[in-house]
This record gives sequence, structure tokens and C-alpha cells, in this order.
Amino acid sequence: PEARIVVCGATGGHQATVDLRRVFAMRLEILGSTMGTAADLSALLEFMAARNLRPVIDSTYGFTAVADAFARLDSGEVFGKVAIDHLH
Repeated sequence: PEARIVVCGATGGHQATVDLRRVFAMRLEILGSTMGTAADLSALLEFMAARNLRPVIDSTYGFTAVADAFARLDSGEVFGKVAIDHLH
């Protein structure tokens, strides 16, 4: 309940089927996010490489284990991002 789902990119297709009853009942937020320009990405990658920065990933779950990912978030013991691998 009250989860925020951020969707970035649409390389797998631009149309999605969503059960709006579930969105309303669970009070979900679905956000679309763009990354920026190619120049923005290049500058970001150069910045990160120059300072040896890496994102903090707490854990990664396959799409079929999304319930486990939410359980991890709900545990309150997360440090960093919980990532969902949509290919697994």
C-alpha cells in the first residue's frame, strides 16, 4: 500500500495495461521519469568516474520476486536502493 512506482524508459514498448482498481485501492503512485539529454548522461558518467562514485544498491530482485522486494522495503532495514530486474 502507498507504494511509489517509477518507470523510466520504454524500450520494451510504450503501452502498459494497469488495473486501475488496484491503483486506487492501494493508493499507488505511478511516476514517469525521463533521464535527460545525451549530454546530461555523458556529464553524469564523467562526474561519477572522476570521483569513483557508485550507486548504493541494497538488494536486487527478479520481477517474479517483487513481493520479496517489497517485504525487504517493509523490513525497514534497507540501506540504498532495492532494485527490480525486469528480465528475471
